[in-house]
Amino acid sequence: MEIAAPLRMSPLLSALEDLPVQDLPADALVIDQGECTGRLYVLVDGSVAVTKDGVTVTKVSDPGAVFGELSALLEVPHTAAVRTLTPSRFYVVPDARE
Repeated sequence: MEIAAPLRMSPLLSALEDLPVQDLPADALVIDQGECTGRLYVLVDGSVAVTKDGVTVTKVSDPGAVFGELSALLEVPHTAAVRTLTPSRFYVVPDARE
């Protein structure tokens, strides 16, 4: 029998523990390309696809992955869309510039 190593929480995830958590089902739109929300999303668990102009650029399942930072910090529209591939949870920073 194989014993899995305990999952170590990244320092970023530990720092965000008091933020709201958003649970999303598979195939949910997290960020829409062209939208300007000011929000930052940090993946707690699950997996997502990042697409630009309908083309998948990458798939991410690393806890602590950050989405929306460029748009939030520069106050520009999101340059890509993020959609869940599996049920996923995110910490949400409602006003990242703050």
